[in-house]
Amino acid sequence: MKHAILIILAISAASFCFAEDWLTIYNDDLSLVRTSFELQLDEGRQSYNFDDITSRIEPASVIVTSPNKGFTIAEQNYEYDLAGTYQIMMKYLNRNVTVLTEDRQLYEGTLKFLDNDNIGMIDENSQRLVLVAYSKIQSIRLAELPANFYTKPTLHWELIANSKAKYPLMLSYLSGGFSWNVTYNT
Repeated sequence: MKHAILIILAISAASFCFAEDWLTIYNDDLSLVRTSFELQLDEGRQSYNFDDITSRIEPASVIVTSPNKGFTIAEQNYEYDLAGTYQIMMKYLNRNVTVLTEDRQLYEGTLKFLDNDNIGMIDENSQRLVLVAYSKIQSIRLAELPANFYTKPTLHWELIANSKAKYPLMLSYLSGGFSWNVTYNT
């Protein structure tokens, strides 16, 4: 009986060590998040977006490890400037936009700036600077969704793989936003 209990405890401990997702909650709004997963990579340099992260991640704490040393992370960026009108418009600076005002006036041209009250664009036909008040805009048409458009906090990695293969990864980082309470009953 004693051996059976030891075996069950050993199996339980081993299964915890090989878990894919771990969360350790500390005091003062601090937690350690660990997750393991596999990436299918092609040979050479490539981009990968990992968005299965918390919104309160501490980007400087991110650690990525792998038992397989067949790839390297050449660059890592934390993309947190999420989708919104202002963020999309900022990605359209020096690109063509079409603005329709509430009085049905249509402006087409190159977006040059935007602030809290106006957008400024160089009119396609006259080459003059046109200021349009946000309060007068009915719609803004853009050619396409920007390529660097994120709807969730994302870790963007530039990876270099020695060969095409599946690579196991362990990702860990610190985050806020988790808590727990305990009540002891006697």
